[in-house]
Amino acid sequence: MNNAYANNRLRRLREQTRSEEAPAQSMSRIELAGAVNAWVQARRGRECDLDANYIGKLERGNIRWPQKDYRDALRAILGVDTNEELGFQPPQRQVLPAVSEEEQQREFTPVNSSGARPFPSWGESSRGRTAHLMKQLRQHHARHYHRPEPAVAAFDRFLASADRALLVTGPAGTGKTSLTLHLAERHHTETVIQLHNGSEWDSSTDLAREILRYDSRSCGDDSLLSLEHALFNAGATTVIVIDGLDTPERLDTAARGCDTLIRYIYDHRLRFVLCFRTPPIPDLSRFPLLQTNLHTVGTESGILLDRWTEADARRIWSEHANPHEPDWDRLPPLMRRMARTPLLMRMIKTQLPQGQAREGNTYTFIEQWLNSRHLNEPVIIEHDVLDDFEQARRHLTELQVLREPGRAIQKLNALATTSLTDARSRVALALTLAGLAFHQPELLSSAALTPGCDPETTLPMILEIAAEHDLELNREVIRTAAGQALQADRVRLASALLGYHRPGLSEAEQAQWICDALNRYGSQLWPAINQFVAESAGPVATALLTKLNLSNPSHAIYMARYLGESTPLGEHVISELQTHPDWRVRAALAEAAADHLSTNTTSLTALAHDPDYKVRSRLAAAVARTSGGLAESITETLLSDPNWHVRTTLVQAVAHEADPRLDAIILSHCQGPEWRRRPPAAAKALGEITARGAADSNQHVLATEPRSDRRIDRSGYRRLRVRRSLQIALDLYDLERAREVASAVAKAGVDLIEVGDPLIKTNGVAAIEAIRQSAPESLIIAEMMSADWGRDQVELAAKAGADAVLLIGPASFASMDQAVTAARKYDLPVTIDIPDAHRNREWIQQAEHIGIDGFTITTNIDLGIAGPTPLEQAKQVRSLTQRPIAVSGGFSLSDPELVLRGGWDILIVGRAVVDAVDPAQAARQLLDLIDQPATPERRHNGADDTP
Repeated sequence: MNNAYANNRLRRLREQTRSEEAPAQSMSRIELAGAVNAWVQARRGRECDLDANYIGKLERGNIRWPQKDYRDALRAILGVDTNEELGFQPPQRQVLPAVSEEEQQREFTPVNSSGARPFPSWGESSRGRTAHLMKQLRQHHARHYHRPEPAVAAFDRFLASADRALLVTGPAGTGKTSLTLHLAERHHTETVIQLHNGSEWDSSTDLAREILRYDSRSCGDDSLLSLEHALFNAGATTVIVIDGLDTPERLDTAARGCDTLIRYIYDHRLRFVLCFRTPPIPDLSRFPLLQTNLHTVGTESGILLDRWTEADARRIWSEHANPHEPDWDRLPPLMRRMARTPLLMRMIKTQLPQGQAREGNTYTFIEQWLNSRHLNEPVIIEHDVLDDFEQARRHLTELQVLREPGRAIQKLNALATTSLTDARSRVALALTLAGLAFHQPELLSSAALTPGCDPETTLPMILEIAAEHDLELNREVIRTAAGQALQADRVRLASALLGYHRPGLSEAEQAQWICDALNRYGSQLWPAINQFVAESAGPVATALLTKLNLSNPSHAIYMARYLGESTPLGEHVISELQTHPDWRVRAALAEAAADHLSTNTTSLTALAHDPDYKVRSRLAAAVARTSGGLAESITETLLSDPNWHVRTTLVQAVAHEADPRLDAIILSHCQGPEWRRRPPAAAKALGEITARGAADSNQHVLATEPRSDRRIDRSGYRRLRVRRSLQIALDLYDLERAREVASAVAKAGVDLIEVGDPLIKTNGVAAIEAIRQSAPESLIIAEMMSADWGRDQVELAAKAGADAVLLIGPASFASMDQAVTAARKYDLPVTIDIPDAHRNREWIQQAEHIGIDGFTITTNIDLGIAGPTPLEQAKQVRSLTQRPIAVSGGFSLSDPELVLRGGWDILIVGRAVVDAVDPAQAARQLLDLIDQPATPERRHNGADDTP
């Protein structure tokens, strides 16, 4: 923050007060916070939990008038008589009169009859407040700021999309706040942007109220309704930026608020940007609407900021260099490592005398920088990391006092456990370990070697932080960790060990350990092993090649896919791999075609004629990235493959790579009669190739596009949780009869009509379009029964005009993931029938994490009395999720439990309506039945609770 707004009086008073823990030093922020907590508890009888971060905000001027108890405590502790001596000034706020309902209705009137100034339109006060904040913060955050262009472009795409929320994540000091300020300055003229500080919120914070207050508006009795009214005539998009989400509690408060507003305020002009520190990566599955409306950037759920590469850091250092700074290459190694973090580069450039630089680590760097600041009174840089450093210094002092490794590891275990979910705690732990590594390395090593060091949390975190901050660990620590990683299911410890590139084992020992780890963990460790081997010296790869056993599938798959990138495999090894009896080994070799097999004509030709289509499809996906004429030859071979999946994969890969040579081959081979029966996915990829102009204009291939008039999106479907709906299942074979029933029940008021699997099997996906035409006001649900091809089913349904897809029988999470990936392209809801064996919390949470929008309980009524009770099953599942629950089971008007029992959101009815003499009358009676007021038992069972 700019010095003009900092509370230097409070800072000087604290620094002039001696610490009770270390009398030779000034009172730290964390110590002052603890003293305030104790004073309030003793004098006022209530608990509070101030921390160093809060004291830092007082000193920076972020909070200029704390609550009365805190002011009284600070006066007593720092020995002053008035609030003015503390640098506090009461806010000079204009008190707005209460707004009556009649005045709210006049709010949107341009001028009143007397010509008085009307209430400001939405966003006017927000723009003014945001401009004021940017003016305060611009110098502090813009100095040496280098904007990440990919992040700026991603934000522009977010504004142009229909998504409601964007995540900005990254480690401490990587420029998240600076980015949001830059984006606010860039877009503030055409967009209403509010800048909120989530670090000042607690669990009682009402996000709607905070948004209204930012725009100087009254909240009324219902903040949600007041905000919806205020946004009614808003012209521009409003972006709510929430920064400072560095603890799980703060993130939960902000995410819950966003989820609620997305649920109840449908206006897509209200957007949210959440900035939080990582690691760890938070789990947002408890906030389904927020998660569904997140904007994706590539494969990431939002913008990820990270440390610069050394090349980028060198370039940015030079771009912002002044005549008194040394060239990058003349900086000490410590400085070059530190300068890869934007915050630390700013600290180097502003204050640290270059002549005083010494080797060390992050802890010693910040320690030296703070000492330099106090000596020279230079430009002040404020950041939460400096508060974290004070916390780390306190931890370090406590550990040094403990001395005994057994007692020290108890504290480290507790810190590591907290750091699993708290980003700020993890930074403090990292700085604590860095301080130990420099000041008392023997204590750190002894603690890591004690039997009490938790191998599930503490030991992996020590290794991870040591790798991140370039800390030296005792060789014995490495050997101990290597042994413990193989004793139980400790894949995190094994991954952390592979990420720590320090000598501890010989090359032969490393190779043997990798073989043992592959036996235990298999594919879970492939990426980590590959990175370790690639970054290690050549002898490690050579030793590993002699240790791996080709008869072991885990060894052979890793060797085929990855090892060739680090060391030549040899013709005899490749020959054994391409004839391996396990198809996964051959498929792994095919995936490596673009890496270390791109010139091996014999191997690629053999793989192109492999008897298993799965191997050929892997080669098809990779061949477009190979070089030379070999790619053209393999492409021609695979275009004649007897399996459409192989051909489609090839065409999609070529469409993605945009290689004119392969484009021409594809289009010249795709004119034969058999290609007229191509699958929709192949047709779409061919359309993309044709559109690039790679072929003659006469060679025109049409690709079917999804419907643009869909009546519900994924978030809209999830909102069906808040009310009961009726879904009529057209499990018929006669399309004309199905159209008659659909038209009748739609006129009766039925919201959802299911095009059943028998109807689609008999008439194709054209049945979806036919039912849509017969019931234009209803939502069309396509029931697609499939075991493995979820992606294709979703695309077929979307292009035929379905509003949502019900998948019956997917065999794996991979199938679900493919279906959801396809659905995201069309914003199409995907629901899934839950198999009996998977009606448990773990399976449902994994399906939610993948992105499934709802669940269905399907009961086969042909089982008769032997069948299960579907309403009981639905109630059980509904208690495990916040997504809508649909239930079927031969229901009719004679089932009073439909009213008495809760646990469902969508009732699926088939024969009771479809086979009725008057389907419309039957549908109306069912609608009347389920719309009856809830009974006490129904309320008790949770039928009407909203998420």
